[in-house]
Amino acid sequence: MTPITSSSSSSSSSSSSSFSSTPSSLSQRAISAVLSNQNGDSATTAAIFKLAFESGEQDALNDTIRSIVERTGSFPVVEQVKTLLLDQGIELVQRSDGTVQMRGKPKATMTHYPAAQRHEGLKEILSAFLPEETVSLIIAYEGEQIAFTPENRDAIRRGIESGDIVLKERIIRSGIQQGKEAFLNELFQEIRDKSSEPHYKLDLSGVDLSGLSLIGIDFHDANLTGANLALTDLTRTRLDYTKLTGANLANAKLPTSENHRLVILENANLAGANMIQCNLRYMVLKSANLTGADLTGARGVSVLSGANLTGAKLINSNLRGSPLLGANLTAANLANADLTSVKLSGANLTGANLTNAELFLADLTDTNLTDADLTGARGVRLTDTTIVTRTKLPAEYATPHV
Repeated sequence: MTPITSSSSSSSSSSSSSFSSTPSSLSQRAISAVLSNQNGDSATTAAIFKLAFESGEQDALNDTIRSIVERTGSFPVVEQVKTLLLDQGIELVQRSDGTVQMRGKPKATMTHYPAAQRHEGLKEILSAFLPEETVSLIIAYEGEQIAFTPENRDAIRRGIESGDIVLKERIIRSGIQQGKEAFLNELFQEIRDKSSEPHYKLDLSGVDLSGLSLIGIDFHDANLTGANLALTDLTRTRLDYTKLTGANLANAKLPTSENHRLVILENANLAGANMIQCNLRYMVLKSANLTGADLTGARGVSVLSGANLTGAKLINSNLRGSPLLGANLTAANLANADLTSVKLSGANLTGANLTNAELFLADLTDTNLTDADLTGARGVRLTDTTIVTRTKLPAEYATPHV
């Protein structure tokens, strides 16, 4: 039977404090890094369970199991794992929700290392029963910054592939801080190349990269659903076929036309975003929050139905043919905008500035133009359901039809 004993060096300084009370704690993220990469290896799973039990980290272990169950639906502990643990004096019982309870007295006692020896101590303990590459992954994570060296390449790639969101964040932030954008892009491409998924082959969903300059980063064919990209600089970031559904891009700087094709921004938060001169043709912005965003000079047909554009700047924008059904454009600035053939049915343009805008063939059915300013606008064609309370209309416009 495969042994899962731990070892310690006689030269190492021990401490009575547990891992959970020092910076050398076996964190939930470190456990996740192992469980997400052990590929069903019973010995590795048993080893990390034993390590968590001996170091008083059962809560961290169970938190990790819960997150795995949320992602995959289950986390069955196979009988081989239970047998390996029992052989080491640990009885494991798995609850109905997937979490575990361990009892007993391990045959080997784990040495606890003080903070000053956190890396060497943790490495020594793990090396007794984990593959070298997995140990490197955990040690890299537990450090202040991950070293982007050829020796760490495989461990870093596995970290990006893992289900550990915080580990992914640490890797990307470390890479950017060290000027290793090209290194990151190479690893991203390796992951895409071996993925069996038809779309969104690079899973970065939920990561927090807020405040970073992401210039030069290649996120094409990536899933960034729910990611936090607030205050990021994406002006020269590749976003071809990238999914950003529900992502936070508040006050971010978005790329122009040459850097993206088909970006899914449905339900995304783009409040205060800089989208000057953006080509909206390749963006799906349905139900997105664009409150206060600057779209001056933006162009191209985009799905903006249900979007919140309260206070947005759309001066000189070209939105020809774009669906804006039910969109909220309260107090938006659409001066000199080209809204030819735009579908504005049910949209709210209360207090909007539409001076000198072009509205030829625009659908204004059930559109709310209360307090809006259409002075100098051309092609305005009101319907019997258009709300024009206190609206400043152009001197000449098409007669309302019934």
